[in-house]
Amino acid sequence: MYTHICVNFTGNKVHSELIAGIARQTHRQVYVFVPCKSRSLFGRNDPQLPNVTVQYFYVPPFLRYFQLIKAAYSTVRILRLAKQHNINLKQSRIVAHTFWSDGALAYLLDKIYNCGFVATIRSTDIHVFFKYGFHLRPIMRAIAAAAACIISPNVAYIKHVSKLPWLNIPHDKLRFIPNPISDWWLDSIAARNSTHERDRLQLCFVGAFSRNKNIRAVIEACALVRDRGFPIRLSCAGGNLLQLKRATGLLSIPSWVEVLGEIHDRPTLANLYRRSQALILPSYRETFGMVYLEALSQGCAIIFSKGQGVDGLFFEPYFQYSVDPSDVHSIAAAILSAINTEFSLAPEESERLLRPFSIDSILKNYAKLETL
Repeated sequence: MYTHICVNFTGNKVHSELIAGIARQTHRQVYVFVPCKSRSLFGRNDPQLPNVTVQYFYVPPFLRYFQLIKAAYSTVRILRLAKQHNINLKQSRIVAHTFWSDGALAYLLDKIYNCGFVATIRSTDIHVFFKYGFHLRPIMRAIAAAAACIISPNVAYIKHVSKLPWLNIPHDKLRFIPNPISDWWLDSIAARNSTHERDRLQLCFVGAFSRNKNIRAVIEACALVRDRGFPIRLSCAGGNLLQLKRATGLLSIPSWVEVLGEIHDRPTLANLYRRSQALILPSYRETFGMVYLEALSQGCAIIFSKGQGVDGLFFEPYFQYSVDPSDVHSIAAAILSAINTEFSLAPEESERLLRPFSIDSILKNYAKLETL
């Protein structure tokens, strides 16, 4: 039996898809405990499978300022829910989907039941808790020491934490396990026409219109490229015009920028990737970034930030460009390289690159955790 603690369960479907995949493959009962800052989130992303039980519980938002109290409060809530629903935590390996927010709860439950747990390192751990949580470091060291292993879907994060002397994680305890790409995207590769001519001057941005996703720098970099005589166009999916103006601080959006809103329809999104030369998403913080894999499935080149997202996943240089997200000229140089390269990622090449990220491949990695 697996028990998952996942504070981000309601915000990202990748967790729900992963947990649903584990349940389907193992045919065992899977329990998920989801701390929520609002009761309106209850029920979101529940896979609705007979052997998956999701228990949502409310955690007052003000407790974020009192992390130790928040961890104790959340652990008590889990204990009560487990007793109420006859969930035997003693017989379960716990998977904590973040190192601190979920890992602290898994650590406390392990102290009570000696059940064992696995902790996951994500963006918030690297950029918030490891960086600023000095008062939490003794407990984080204890979490690292007690965990059966520590995983991350980001290669750069694995390298980063292995060099933190205060955390002192043995190298053989670290595991890279990426997030799985949906089977729909893998199946869509075969539907691509390998002879389709991509518009080399068409670029796309897919993500929230926010400071972290760095969309202002993307527009500024595209403007620099246009100033050099390349009439590129940028299609942006992830928000509306007002949100774009707020995120960029621009009073007016250039005519060569197309705002597509939020796209939830996968075929529509696939068509955007197929007609674009490159996806540009130089986020300041990106644990994994499934959109990069989705773009690659449709033969689209990817531009991303050094040390974030998919940096380090692929060795081939001809379809990927890592940039300094704070340097507009670095982003512009990557765009120039992408549009000036005779780039063509054939369907069979996309299949080869992405097969290791299928749900079946990822679940084999999780199955190995049971033997630790």
